[in-house]
Amino acid sequence: MEARQLTVSIPRLEDRIPKPPHFIYHVRCSWTGPGRTDLEFGSHEDLISQQKGESYWWDSLPSSYTVKRRWGDIQKFHNLVDQELAFDKQGGYRRVKTRTPVLPKAGELDAFLVSLAATGDVMALTRRRSGISSDLEDALEELDLLNTVYIDRLRPYFQEMNKVLAEVPPELIQECTALRNFVTSGVSCKKRPPAGETFCGRGPFCLEPSHYIAEGKKELQRRAERAKSEVLSASRASSPRDDDHSRKSLRK
Repeated sequence: MEARQLTVSIPRLEDRIPKPPHFIYHVRCSWTGPGRTDLEFGSHEDLISQQKGESYWWDSLPSSYTVKRRWGDIQKFHNLVDQELAFDKQGGYRRVKTRTPVLPKAGELDAFLVSLAATGDVMALTRRRSGISSDLEDALEELDLLNTVYIDRLRPYFQEMNKVLAEVPPELIQECTALRNFVTSGVSCKKRPPAGETFCGRGPFCLEPSHYIAEGKKELQRRAERAKSEVLSASRASSPRDDDHSRKSLRK
């Protein structure tokens, strides 16, 4: 069974800076070859097909899609590929020949925020620029330059990382839940259930008449044992007093 190959790239940053301030990277995931249209990602049929060895978890994914990730997610992705997929910890050797690239430094958030504030527009990266002043144009050019620098420094990194992923056996990728979450969480590849059918878990459980009878017998038995133990406790507490009274009577 020929496996589809994964390539990862970052075309741009998120337009808006959320609170608390941090970069959000648009990660584009591309898979070679056509996906299987007869399977729905994450469905019961998809899982059964994987258990039988007839497909991989990525076979039903689109050829190209985008997920949003923070810098911490990219760091975890780097460590995952370098320390788990490309390296065999038990055997103590590397599985791939391509060397894992060095992860570049994260973009300077403070400098980006200052340039963004100078434009006076949180959507400055995507908004149309017509009829703007020369001062505002300079601020927009500086912002574009920072955005380009932060993305360009990651481009050669992912080119080399894709070569590493191409050498990893598909069986390891199939069992790697962390990589699956990195390239799928945040993208809707599964059809949403219609309204009114969003209940998750087991359905309501109804007791049969025999269950009521059995539980009633157990409750009666518990009450009888409780009453018996109370009587024994009371008799034990009163027996020393009776002995003392009988001894006093004999002395008289």
